[in-house]
Amino acid sequence: MASPDFYGEYKAFLPLFLKQKYLRVWDYGYKAEKALSSIRSLNLLRYLNMSHSNIEVLPESTTCLVNLQTLKLDYCHHLHTLPKDMKQMKNLRVIALHSMENVLEGLQPNSNLKKLCISCYRGSKFSTWMKDLLLPNLVEISLENCRSYEHLPPLGKLPHLKVLVLTGSEFYGDGTIVFPSLESLELCDMTNLEEWRIVNGKESFPHLSTLLIAGCSRLEEFPIIPSVTSFTIRRSNAKLLCSVKNLTLLSFLAIEDFNKLTLLPDVLLRNHKMLVSLRIYYLCELESLANQFNSLSALKYLEISYCNKLQSLPEGIQKLCCLQSLHILCCYRFASFQMFGFGGLSSLRKLWIEKCEAFCSLSEGIQYLTALEELCLDKCPELISLPEGIRHLTNLRTLQL
Repeated sequence: MASPDFYGEYKAFLPLFLKQKYLRVWDYGYKAEKALSSIRSLNLLRYLNMSHSNIEVLPESTTCLVNLQTLKLDYCHHLHTLPKDMKQMKNLRVIALHSMENVLEGLQPNSNLKKLCISCYRGSKFSTWMKDLLLPNLVEISLENCRSYEHLPPLGKLPHLKVLVLTGSEFYGDGTIVFPSLESLELCDMTNLEEWRIVNGKESFPHLSTLLIAGCSRLEEFPIIPSVTSFTIRRSNAKLLCSVKNLTLLSFLAIEDFNKLTLLPDVLLRNHKMLVSLRIYYLCELESLANQFNSLSALKYLEISYCNKLQSLPEGIQKLCCLQSLHILCCYRFASFQMFGFGGLSSLRKLWIEKCEAFCSLSEGIQYLTALEELCLDKCPELISLPEGIRHLTNLRTLQL
């Protein structure tokens, strides 16, 4: 239930709202302080949003909301005191504190808290309850743009932590982190991060499956983490690409937004016999994909987008016998498939070529795409005819020109 736009209407309806004992969701809006004294009557409330309000003190009566699961206090810049017994709110799962550096120390949620997001914190030290690991049941942590703190809390010791997102931060570890349950890790816009290493003799990240590195311009390599199956690398140091060869269990790989890269490292895709999906996106200077597809025997999905200088695909694409979907989008100089045609792509079901302004012809080898069901040749102004071999595509169901 959203707050009325006008304060007069708000005052008129407030007593009525406070009598709704079955109310589950309430967005107080900017006049939250007017109702705080009577909030204890809403003991079935599940979701409470007091963001952007002028409250200075969150009253002790808030802890009577024993069924509350989500509490949002974003941009409450005057708030300086939180209830002492918040840890008694056993059902509280999510607390949002965007730009709320003044209350972090006073906030100690119940130990059952599952998700914690701290954004734009400007203090140099985290709260003692974070450093002392008093939230052992945390499953997801997001630290966004906390640029001033000196040390990352020992998050690696949290036994149930599965998702960790670090954005815009420069952090220092304590050398003992292991992350026994972590499944997803995102490192974003960490422009000062230069080194990431794992202490010898310690098994770190044993269950990590999803890794994203974006905007880490100084980081040149990352440690070997054999369990990773999904990796996205975006807008970072190109030297990081050489570390990809060590992720031998990858099933998904996305390489995005490397504007100055003309060639991919030869070793990039040599050890990825389990790779199923490959996405190459916004490599504006990329000129060739030579020697990249020879070992990808399990690849099913290939997308190449916004590679403006790429003119053709290498002959090695014929070895992608399991490829089911090929999508080429906004590669403005991509003109045609080379003379080798489509031999070997007997599993291909979808072929999409979109917004490739120079694309002018399909190979006669298209007749070998016997499993093809969808063919899209959209916004390719130089394409004036289709090859005769298209008649042999008996499984073709969709043709889009």
